[in-house]
Amino acid sequence: MKRILLAGLLLTLTIASAVLAQQSGLRAFPQNRGLAEGCTESVLPMMAEESENRFTTSYTCELCHGTWPGAQALHDEKGRAIGPYTLWQASMMANSARDPLFRAVMSAEMMATPSRAAQIESECMRCHAPMAYMHARINSLELPSLDTLYHDSTFSLLALDGVSCSVCHQISPEGLGTPATFSGNFRVGDGTIEWGPHKNPVTGPMQGATGYTPTYGAHVMESSMCATCHTFFVDTYTHTGAIGKARFPEQTPYHEWRNSIFNTEVAKPHAEAKSCQACHMPTVSEDGVPLKSKLARTPGGGDFRQIQERSPFGRHIFVGANTLLPQIFIENDKALNPIARPQDFENQIGWVRDFVSKSTAKLAISDLKRADGRVNFSVNVENLAGHKVPTGYPSRRSWLRVRIKDADGKVLWASGTTDGNGMLLGADGKQLPSEFIGGPIIPHMRKIEKAGEVQIWEGILADVNGKPTFRLMRAASYAKDNRLLPKGWRDDYEDMAHVKPVGTEGDKDFVGGSDTVAYSCDVGGAKGALTVDVDLFYQTLSPRYAAEMFGYNTREVREFQGYYEKTDKLPERVTRVTAKVD
Repeated sequence: MKRILLAGLLLTLTIASAVLAQQSGLRAFPQNRGLAEGCTESVLPMMAEESENRFTTSYTCELCHGTWPGAQALHDEKGRAIGPYTLWQASMMANSARDPLFRAVMSAEMMATPSRAAQIESECMRCHAPMAYMHARINSLELPSLDTLYHDSTFSLLALDGVSCSVCHQISPEGLGTPATFSGNFRVGDGTIEWGPHKNPVTGPMQGATGYTPTYGAHVMESSMCATCHTFFVDTYTHTGAIGKARFPEQTPYHEWRNSIFNTEVAKPHAEAKSCQACHMPTVSEDGVPLKSKLARTPGGGDFRQIQERSPFGRHIFVGANTLLPQIFIENDKALNPIARPQDFENQIGWVRDFVSKSTAKLAISDLKRADGRVNFSVNVENLAGHKVPTGYPSRRSWLRVRIKDADGKVLWASGTTDGNGMLLGADGKQLPSEFIGGPIIPHMRKIEKAGEVQIWEGILADVNGKPTFRLMRAASYAKDNRLLPKGWRDDYEDMAHVKPVGTEGDKDFVGGSDTVAYSCDVGGAKGALTVDVDLFYQTLSPRYAAEMFGYNTREVREFQGYYEKTDKLPERVTRVTAKVD
């Protein structure tokens, strides 16, 4: 009952804060923003009184953990906002349930196997709408579904708040890092504790405002916490809905990290060892200055006297490699109605591009020679990440674009070029057959000699018959998995069955930390010095994966297709290297 009464007070404070924010030009949380379709402004940020409620939405947390102009807290050395709520709101964590690609994929999976629709919804919503899912389980209620995201209810509001503050900070250390907590099976406490990374927290303000007690928990800085959703196994279904013998590893960044030099869980960690949070929640400012700040400010917009500055302070940007969805949120702000404003997503895109360019990979050209009308060389791609590249959901891919130009800049030979829609092109300038439904799968390449051939690092699923599939719930294995391995990769890793490469057999240059591709390019009788340009590109959603999904006629697929077709689909350049040959 206490939290319900507090909810009314917090709602009043939020409205007052919104007015002040508009006057100051800073971001606030307007009551008509971020709600479900048709949801009214009178919806309280807490759940119904009659059920056991352990969660609250980010409405509540913003009152003390959002950056405010009158407070010194939650600003970096140049006065930029670093409030956890302020930075989180444009992340894919915050928008996990609003993500139109997620909704489209889930609806396509349900249509492909309608007899298992309820199970598919349950598996997906477990991590994309975790507060609503856990609330339903705790109270023996009906689990959230795709339909929940369109309802006018407080339950829908919990679902739409995505991977929010009061779910992550309530995850218990119990069982972390073990299969018992993978696939979204994390444990939460009794709704009285919020875990944080600093010892001896001041408890009074949070207890008084929310009923939660801030408590030190070292596990919130450990990769095993992230592993609860980023190590995910799904059932394998046949077209009739029959379940396969084993569950398929949909994504395994945690296992990949464990099998690398970045693993912090070993007895003697490598000098470069670091957790997921260390990369994806940086503790330095945009200029690389270590952050130090009070963790909260007063609901009125001032500073707490009793709270001291803390360091390290993690920026809650949850940065990855996805620029496609933030751009779609910007272009469809009114339709998708996210909490964050377009400028917040613009900031997120900037952080992503900076992160990707510095923390993903390095390229090097070696053995560059020119003879008999050909240019021969090798390209080494060094993986800088603590997991495979790309990792996560298997719609992603990276590839090399190689172009040889003459002194006038004319392209004499090319591999890995794309059109305006991000589709790979052949030597004839037409889209490769592999970009379309039913097309072939491009194998892992050790040597490329023909213009139009391309080296693509990706994971392609295979069904129970070993045939390529683009439906996750039909996957029983990989038809191809040549994604770049992290440094320190061991073939005797205890969980190798979940992360073993597929299709790279016989390639001695495909090793932990890098892959090398040889090129022999026919430049004919070209005269003068030539330039070799090599770029590494990345796509969140390959055109082939999109095309396969668009074959399913659901509301969510059609909506996402509309967003996708009008947005910029050019791939993101990760890094590049250039060399000249006489």
